[in-house]
Amino acid sequence: MRIPGFFKQPSHQSFEYLPRYYNPDKEELEKKKKLYGEDKATEEEVKSRISSGFRTRSSYARSNQYRKQARRAGYLRLVILAVLILLIFMYIQAYLPEIMALMAE
Repeated sequence: MRIPGFFKQPSHQSFEYLPRYYNPDKEELEKKKKLYGEDKATEEEVKSRISSGFRTRSSYARSNQYRKQARRAGYLRLVILAVLILLIFMYIQAYLPEIMALMAE
């Protein structure tokens, strides 16, 4: 049982969010249907089609370039790891007898 208070407790606030689905491929297809359905295309439609082609090609080039950079970074990590393992091995080989002699004393 709740004891009544002097102050009113605020009720919780609800957040109503209705997500909207956005499909750029479907929009592009609709534009193309509209563009090629008519006999003549306006100048603006032609410009938008050309610029979208440039965007598509440039995004592909960027993704290909990204793959090359990621591969190069992976190789660099392997080389660094191999060098570190080699240095640790050389350090242990050089100083292990001295460490063992100090521990024996």
